[in-house]
Amino acid sequence: MVSVERFKTIVRDLCGLLLCVSDDKVYLLHQTVRTFLVPEESPEDKPSVSNGTLTWEKSFPRHKSNSVLGKICVWSLHSDLSGTDFDRFLAYASLNWYIHLQAFLWSDDKEAEKIQCMAVQLCTPGSIKYERWSASYYLQTYDARIPEDATSLITASWLGISGAVEKILQDGLVSKESTDSKLGRSALSWAAKHGHPDVVKLLLEKGADFNAKDSKGRTPLLFAAKKGYSDIVKLLLKKEAQVDLQDHSGRTPLMAAARKGQRDVVKLLLEAKADVHLVDNSRRTPLSHAVFRGDFDIVKLLLETEAYVNASDCVGQTPLSYAAAYDQSDVMASWFDAGAGLPAESDYSEIVELLIEKGADVELRDKDQDTPLLLAVRHGCFNVVKLILDFGAELDVKDKYQHTLLSLVAARGYSEIMRILLKEEAEGAKKSTTNVWDEGQETPLSHAAASGHFDAVKLLLETNANVHLSGENGRTPFSYAAGNGHCDIVELLLVPEFKAEVDSRDQNQRTPLSHAAGRGRSDVVELLLEAGAMFDPQDINQRTPLSYATEGNHCDVVKLFLDAATKSSRESVTGHDYPQTG
Repeated sequence: MVSVERFKTIVRDLCGLLLCVSDDKVYLLHQTVRTFLVPEESPEDKPSVSNGTLTWEKSFPRHKSNSVLGKICVWSLHSDLSGTDFDRFLAYASLNWYIHLQAFLWSDDKEAEKIQCMAVQLCTPGSIKYERWSASYYLQTYDARIPEDATSLITASWLGISGAVEKILQDGLVSKESTDSKLGRSALSWAAKHGHPDVVKLLLEKGADFNAKDSKGRTPLLFAAKKGYSDIVKLLLKKEAQVDLQDHSGRTPLMAAARKGQRDVVKLLLEAKADVHLVDNSRRTPLSHAVFRGDFDIVKLLLETEAYVNASDCVGQTPLSYAAAYDQSDVMASWFDAGAGLPAESDYSEIVELLIEKGADVELRDKDQDTPLLLAVRHGCFNVVKLILDFGAELDVKDKYQHTLLSLVAARGYSEIMRILLKEEAEGAKKSTTNVWDEGQETPLSHAAASGHFDAVKLLLETNANVHLSGENGRTPFSYAAGNGHCDIVELLLVPEFKAEVDSRDQNQRTPLSHAAGRGRSDVVELLLEAGAMFDPQDINQRTPLSYATEGNHCDVVKLFLDAATKSSRESVTGHDYPQTG
């Protein structure tokens, strides 16, 4: 065998600078070399000829290159040779032999027939040849898609080797309706799922059942629709495959295509009169799936076929609910499987507008009593909130916890949406919800202060939010801000204009200083002491702020109290209820 160094020299002498060798692998020097050599042609096209002389340009048709490599791979997988260099190529052959054979030009010559027979052997589970390549393939890819307990026909269909499929069908040794043991999936379904139109066409010509369901009720058409293989969908529809067969989850091919954003397939299925009103086991329609996906074009297609715009699913959510709630791509991305992704620059506000124009009810509530506006506000969908309000949605809606729209945005810090709501209330002469309590008797200001949303707090204060209102637990916005360590909000509430009560007591008689000390908020403790907060107020358990700081081992806070005690010339810091130890 030629040494690596000698091989490099041969490559350089034959190909000049077109190829390079790196880490014992041969590469084209640049992508433009490939463009120059490989034509974009059909198998029947010939290499370029100029003045009767073969030229390099477009002289490597894909089918010929694949045929050469396919033959080499197949022969190597049938060989009993071993050794380091051969094993390296064996690894390549195991990964790529079937890919090359997918583009192989099967003919009637003896060499092609030989390769055909050898390919069938490689597709026969249980044979030594199959076990050899499949073991190497799995070790390199950990691909769990390998059919288990399958026939040679299923394996060849999965791999997309039309020549092997043809040979197996001709010999008649395997039923065209055979299925694998794990998924109960036919050869036609395997080929449809993995995008092999040549194999699908062969199987259909041989009379394969195009409506066959696997163990989960999925048909070849559903697989092809979900993956967006338009050419395969056309083949199946031409054979009059049933377009509305549902799998065990109730999904139809149209639902699968809509959910995955396969626009061309959706068009084909609608032309084939797919039912747009069917629902899956969650009572979601194709329109719901399309909105869920965020594909405006598919939503428009379905609405043009009179899909019911207010259909609600098992939790009472309508297409408008989905569009209103999930205007943010980072929220939506978590819903999709790896590789599914989102449509580029999906804009749910356009979908919302289209749905409302088509009659979507902006006041419909789901089983959690949320309207589309409540959902949009909760998820911070600025454009959608503005749109729904423009279409006349009610401002004074509350969720099942009696949260107002203002409470929801305050708790989340959506200050831009808050500005819209406050403006709508003012311009519409609506009763202000700035000081409205929710189920827990918390106000929007309490929510904003507790969550540390400075801009929201400032906006609410500018609209006369009451800083002294307390919830059912007796805590004021100031108490929440202090306990949660939001110094900027504490400072804002302490200014004379707002005059928050520095020593307000909750239902347990704890002050803002007590809450801040207990949670180690040293910056806030310092602020409160400077503002004249009571040094040692006792709560209903006779606990002082110093007691809570000591218990939490907040040394910096304890030091602040001791320094404050010294400065105020207190006689002693003893007598405080230090936590018992031991």
